Amino acid sequence: MKKGKKTMLAFGVLIVLLLFSGFLIAHFQQNNSRSILSVEELAINEASLDEHSLSIRGSILASAKSYRGYHYTIKQNDAYIQIEGGLVTKKYPSGDFNITIEDPDLKNVKAVYIKSKNREKHVGPF
Repeated sequence: MKKGKKTMLAFGVLIVLLLFSGFLIAHFQQNNSRSILSVEELAINEASLDEHSLSIRGSILASAKSYRGYHYTIKQNDAYIQIEGGLVTKKYPSGDFNITIEDPDLKNVKAVYIKSKNREKHVGPF
């Protein structure tokens, strides 16, 4: 084989390896990103509400998932909380969570729900 063809072949193999590596990295990052957990994946151990704060303590039931954060919304007399999780990593080693939300709008809240994409789970009144 001529030197030019060998160089082209080596360059082609290098491009294929780089593309494959890129796909693997993208796949890993997608699977390790944050996502809203379903209500079936969560165990709520304790919840309390007063005029200015809401506290929820619980854990993720799947041992391979870790707690990453939450979002909440208050609509009229209801509070909705979405729990985020992802794969366990060194940075996120635990599925346990202890959330405290302080918001003056909590004074009107009568019911609290854990919410996933298509389901809600009532966790209070208290």
